[in-house]
Amino acid sequence: MSRFSIVVSVAVAAAIGGSLTAVTAPVYAQAETAPVVEAAPLAIGSPAPKLPVAEWVKGSPVTLGDGKVHVVEFWATWCGPCKTSIPHLTELAKKYAGKADFTGVSVWERGDDVPGKVKGFVNTMGAQMDYHVARDDAKGTIAETWMKAANQNGIPTAFVVDKTGTVVWIGHPMDGLDEAVGKVVAGTYDIKEAAAAYKTKQEAAAKEEAEGEAKNAKLTQLFSPALLLAKDKKYGEAVAAMDKTLAANPQYTKDVSFVKMNLLMMFDAATAKAYVAKASPTLLKDSAQSLNSAAWGIVAPDSKAVKPDYPAALIMAQAAVKATGEKDPMILDTLSWAYEKNDKIAEAIVAGTKAVALYPADSKDPDLLDMKAHLAALKAMKPGAK
Repeated sequence: MSRFSIVVSVAVAAAIGGSLTAVTAPVYAQAETAPVVEAAPLAIGSPAPKLPVAEWVKGSPVTLGDGKVHVVEFWATWCGPCKTSIPHLTELAKKYAGKADFTGVSVWERGDDVPGKVKGFVNTMGAQMDYHVARDDAKGTIAETWMKAANQNGIPTAFVVDKTGTVVWIGHPMDGLDEAVGKVVAGTYDIKEAAAAYKTKQEAAAKEEAEGEAKNAKLTQLFSPALLLAKDKKYGEAVAAMDKTLAANPQYTKDVSFVKMNLLMMFDAATAKAYVAKASPTLLKDSAQSLNSAAWGIVAPDSKAVKPDYPAALIMAQAAVKATGEKDPMILDTLSWAYEKNDKIAEAIVAGTKAVALYPADSKDPDLLDMKAHLAALKAMKPGAK
């Protein structure tokens, strides 16, 4: 089962790295290794790169600039938001049938047997993924020439290519794609206006990234003493040092709340739990994915944790669920596993049931199938459960 987010290290690992970036930076579904192919910059108004895919998994090969409007969307089997956008793309493919072709290209896949993994995913999605599907090669050629060239670090990301083979729109497939395709098909799309808006958006993103890097540098400078104490396993002293720094710099309280929670869990579980309960609706509200990733890394059935701290994982999973208002099935599923690892089967069943209920009744999402299997196994453990 996948979890959309980079696995965030606990405070000790952050201390070893000497930076707070891992726990303060936004979470993206992104590449784990740098591609090796250089590519020309890609923006609205640029000629669309070619699609030298490794394999066409579904549908037939497509050729851009063939007199048709094309949508090329990038996704991965492990990307949660991609699974949400896939049925939406299918709806658009049906809506614009005969007017625009839709292609999904798998990039940045992880682990072994990528061909089998992608084919299995596509087969499982069935009619919910009803458009052309291909996968990138092992070198990440297409990810480099499209995603990196366009300075796009997260997936899903879609590109609209007009009849002449020119890129006319770039963005999240759930945010404006339908309108863009409709205008391109109707011939009413203003590419100059779109290019100007895209440039402004990219400049704003670059500014935000620069400000984030500057902020992380400042955080690292201020909290280095606490991180060094944590590295030496002096967790109580680390928390005290952090609180002392926060007293003089209260504006950073939210930024280091996740680190403080982890430090507390290293030596004072009761205080950590109280802190999480108080901080979840406010300080930790935006750390749900980080909390979930950390908890999942401990309780996952294929976890590589040598000495898994299940009580700590439960605290983090509960905080993640509270922060998201029980609206994220993946996070609820993590909580279910955390309860199970702590021998709380009844609670695990409740969390698992809530997770499954958040999916449409006809969904064939691979994660949902895993959740149902886990829920069935939990009920078999619980006498009288139905």
